[in-house]
Amino acid sequence: MLGAALLLGVSMVCLAGGAAAGETVMEEKVTGETAAGGAASQENESLAKTLFARKTPYTGDAPAVSALVSELADQGVLPEAPSGGIELLTDEEPYGLLLHYGEAPEDEETFTLEMSLASEVLLALVENLDHVEWTYESVRDGETVGIIYYWDTEAAAQILPEGHEIKEYGESEEKLAELLEICREQRDNASAENTDEEQPQRLTKESTEESG
Repeated sequence: MLGAALLLGVSMVCLAGGAAAGETVMEEKVTGETAAGGAASQENESLAKTLFARKTPYTGDAPAVSALVSELADQGVLPEAPSGGIELLTDEEPYGLLLHYGEAPEDEETFTLEMSLASEVLLALVENLDHVEWTYESVRDGETVGIIYYWDTEAAAQILPEGHEIKEYGESEEKLAELLEICREQRDNASAENTDEEQPQRLTKESTEESG
């Protein structure tokens, strides 16, 4: 859920080597649409200064990316540090970053929102990063499944003011502070929606396969 216009597309697939026998891997691509940007608060300006110091040009720079992920967790941008570590997906372009978590969070919807917004910041601050993924195990309909969420530059741009791209927001502390303000607005919108009787529309597409 990212504000009033969030749509989730869900596809349940069997990924080679991605699950133990008898398990299914569910991959979810999360997309959002348009958010109005606003002037950054003093708090976000201070946070932007701290985070911008961790900016790195390369997804393949493991120490730099690890330090950025740790900083995001320490500052509360990531809802929690990835308990299973991180994986750099740099064998070929587009480059990605995979954050491994353990068991499913208690509130998966809120966790998805927070991870999506944290992915915005990661995409802004790692110059050649194209997508962020995060994974954990959950029980769905009595079956243990591996859940993989996917957030890329295209999805990231859809919650920005029209005509803007996510990489712009990694160009300066000021632009990063603007991005943090957009993320704050998304949280506020999501909180407001949770108090409404009518829930946001969710579009779901599912297909299943036996895992070997």
